[in-house]
Amino acid sequence: MQWSAGRGLLRPASSLALFIVVRYRILSPATTEWRTLRVGGLSAEVTSLTLHQLRPETDYEFTVLARNRLGDGLFTEITRARTKGKF
Repeated sequence: MQWSAGRGLLRPASSLALFIVVRYRILSPATTEWRTLRVGGLSAEVTSLTLHQLRPETDYEFTVLARNRLGDGLFTEITRARTKGKF
């Protein structure tokens, strides 16, 4: 997944340690539970993340928020994506 870098109000975003919280789930009427992945210690220049161990050829929903020492951002709008088949 990839996103656009934001900027802090008081200083450039690059000066703040960043944590990303990703929530994701399989897009299915039977699946309602979100899984959560927290990735910390990132610089604000990081604008992508690779999720491993997803099922091939499966539709997912994702939402992401950024967290730094000033607090949490808001979760993004839910995005849908389909994984590729096996390599």
